[in-house]
Amino acid sequence: MSLLRGTAPEAVRQGPGPGRLLPALLLGVIAFQLNASMVTPALPRIAGSLAAPLPQIALSQTLFFLIGGVAGVVLSRLGDHLGRRRVLLGSLAVMCVGTVLAVCAPNAAVLIAGRILQGASGATFQLTYLVLRDTLSPQRFGTAMGLTTAINGGVGEWTASSAGCSPTGWGSAGSSR
Repeated sequence: MSLLRGTAPEAVRQGPGPGRLLPALLLGVIAFQLNASMVTPALPRIAGSLAAPLPQIALSQTLFFLIGGVAGVVLSRLGDHLGRRRVLLGSLAVMCVGTVLAVCAPNAAVLIAGRILQGASGATFQLTYLVLRDTLSPQRFGTAMGLTTAINGGVGEWTASSAGCSPTGWGSAGSSR
């Protein structure tokens, strides 16, 4: 069977069952969505803590989404060749490095570099969709995809409505800025 015909090889179907697979994939989707949505309400606070102009700090958000959009297309296709799990884990690892860099950023340039690295996780939702399609039966796929989509949208909605939360708390807790 071929990936080009929409069916996965049997080797891909072997692996953790949906009881372990779905929660692991959902954690990746949640991590991306938190990175995408929690920073926007905090941009003025971040600008103040880094003593940088707000437009310069807002650029970090623009570049995050630009890189995320490109990564969504490029990394999803790369996953067809190198393996979806490998590409997904790699993009999440780069996102973690970017998160630490952004949280510990002493200035706007380092923050922007961290946010660019975080944008590499832009393919998380697409790769999750493809992994679920490859590993679950059609009956389970619909339910898992509905749950994934609901959580993806729900995290964004929750963070937008909770703009009073402190997404920069970890970074500013250890800083006197």
